[in-house]
Amino acid sequence: AHVVGRRQPRTHHCGSIFPPRLRASLTMMQLKSSLAWLLTSAGAVAALAAQNYSFTAVPKDVSFEGFSGQFREYHSQKSNVYGHLVTVPLGIFAFASLVNAATRSTSVTAYLAALYVASLMDHVPLEILALCVGTMALLLAAARMAKLSLTTSVGCLLLAYAGQELVHYTAFEETYAQSYSNAGSEWASLFLEHCYFLLPLCFDAVTPFSQQNIHGTEYTYASASMLAVRDHFYWLLPLCLLVAGNYFIDSDAGFAPAFVEKRRMLHCNMGAPEERQALASIRAWAMSHNPPKDISSHWWYTDLDKENKSAFDSLVGCDTIMNMFYAKFQPEQYVVEPLPGMNEVYVTGPVKKRSSDTVFYTEHIDGPWGLYPFASVYRCIVGMDDNDAVTTHFPVSEFKLAAKTGDVLAFDFNREVHYITRDEQGRTEQDGYRVVLKFHYCMYPKSMTILGKFLGLLNVGYNMLFRALFLATISPDSVVSKIGAFFVVFVTELVNAMWLYVGPHNALYVVACALIARTFNSYDIFLALTSFVHYCRYIGTYYSRRDINYGNFKRDVLFFKTIAVTQLVGLYVLNFFNADAPAMCMSVSVSMIIVGYMISALATKALGMNYTYFGIELGKCEPKWVSDFPYGVIPHPMITGQLFAMTGMLLNSNFTQKYVWLVPIHMLMYTVHMCQVSASRGVGWLKRALRRLTPALRSQEIFDVHAGHYPAKVKEE
Repeated sequence: AHVVGRRQPRTHHCGSIFPPRLRASLTMMQLKSSLAWLLTSAGAVAALAAQNYSFTAVPKDVSFEGFSGQFREYHSQKSNVYGHLVTVPLGIFAFASLVNAATRSTSVTAYLAALYVASLMDHVPLEILALCVGTMALLLAAARMAKLSLTTSVGCLLLAYAGQELVHYTAFEETYAQSYSNAGSEWASLFLEHCYFLLPLCFDAVTPFSQQNIHGTEYTYASASMLAVRDHFYWLLPLCLLVAGNYFIDSDAGFAPAFVEKRRMLHCNMGAPEERQALASIRAWAMSHNPPKDISSHWWYTDLDKENKSAFDSLVGCDTIMNMFYAKFQPEQYVVEPLPGMNEVYVTGPVKKRSSDTVFYTEHIDGPWGLYPFASVYRCIVGMDDNDAVTTHFPVSEFKLAAKTGDVLAFDFNREVHYITRDEQGRTEQDGYRVVLKFHYCMYPKSMTILGKFLGLLNVGYNMLFRALFLATISPDSVVSKIGAFFVVFVTELVNAMWLYVGPHNALYVVACALIARTFNSYDIFLALTSFVHYCRYIGTYYSRRDINYGNFKRDVLFFKTIAVTQLVGLYVLNFFNADAPAMCMSVSVSMIIVGYMISALATKALGMNYTYFGIELGKCEPKWVSDFPYGVIPHPMITGQLFAMTGMLLNSNFTQKYVWLVPIHMLMYTVHMCQVSASRGVGWLKRALRRLTPALRSQEIFDVHAGHYPAKVKEE
């Protein structure tokens, strides 16, 4: 649906410039993705069923030695045993390749393999388990590199089965399966146990030939704590993957909040003559529909005529845009796939209160899938005219631009906060309209095709539903439409606040830490996982500096520092009144804490928030000399104050006995960062001194380590 023109049927059209697999219609893409998703779901259900079966099917009073003894009776010849070490891994390799080909992803196979080896912990000795883990890892890596087709995978599976029969035949030994072939109704369960234990049984059978004395020693089985982890593995693994996947979303990202976060907003300009000609053609088509100036106008890609569809397609896949994305999503690791079902031509509307158009002038995030792991959907705003009136702002990335002809602003559809402002005095559009194109792309790791395809479908579906709601409330003239408009604006502001001040992925990380700590009944786990995140971000960001997502950096370190300090002070207070230390000692302790945190607070006030959080070092603030107390009196007062306060906490003996590791690690991390800052400033001072001693270089621009990654003129003192 759109404002100008009639409703059109919605189909995908990718154009001839895309690879053949991207030329399919929306219906075919949905069919393939749905089939792949069903296969994945079936595999996950089968894995859980197999896991639960393996936990309960084998009686606890049957040891692995006894079970493997029966297997060794049918594998006594060296040729038979070593032959199995070829055919069994070949079968596993073929099965892994089969799953990879069926799901077009390697992540499903890895997940199933992790469930399998975890389920073995209850029955298999650790020596054999380690061999199984190493073998599975090598076979999964081989299957990923081989990229066999479905037919070839099935052929390899049959070859492995035939080879296994052949080695038994040449060794003149019956197969173990023949021993229970007449078991009647129990045959199925015995066959499943045989398949389930086949790999560890092969390793157990080969040990008498390679290490004669292994069965003279006692096997080592998993401890109770290891089994406790295993028992919760079926939900711990997905939870950890979900948390890691919310951080590991591009080639520059890490897999936890402690890693440096780079800016994800991208920008380029389409300046080639053919690109400018295509932009002019589409804009002329939009103006031919006489869009109104009192509301925004939208046309789907499918509303374009044949000529302009071709122009649109050429822009979507142009080298300028793709190279921009490949700088952030390395083509060796990621797929960058267009989403034609979301693409549109858009004419900006005026500022209006209590209308869905208000959303564009409010800080907002376009999509709801911000917690989807490993994959991203990007929206590109492409300028098509000489616009000075409407500026797009990215407050977190601290970037703004009035998109003119050829300018491309690319940002995460589900994670990047943005808004627009209008300056009527700056209008330079030739006809009074600001027209842009909206391109959309889905980025996902090559090993996670299913996740990427499904995210694309989710965003296409959401975009259609939200657009229907948006159009119904663009000019609210009834009670229902006014309520809808209020709902759109309210939810937008609520979600925006969550992203600005907390970060849903950070909240997810904290919740996951709490669940893990609750599962193992250990608060220390939560304390350790949430107390030192901000230090790692300090150290990593100060070292990296380039292209830092400054808004997210400040938000994250403030969030995690608040959690860390709250826990530190809270635990100190809880252990204060029953402390064994003398009253005088506790008075000194409290005094040191108060004085230390006051010094740190005064230092923060003297610098300001941006200067406190590396504004100079990251090139966000101009260098300035600060002489307000405590600067000029106490060296590194912010960190020194924190260390002084924590030293006071050490005087509470009851607190330090219960959490002997907590305060020392806090102090160690602060000391490491203080040394890092001092060393960095020393290098900066040395460079400036060398410039002063070299007259020929005094007027040149230099790179100042302390001042940040930007040129600074050397000045005479």
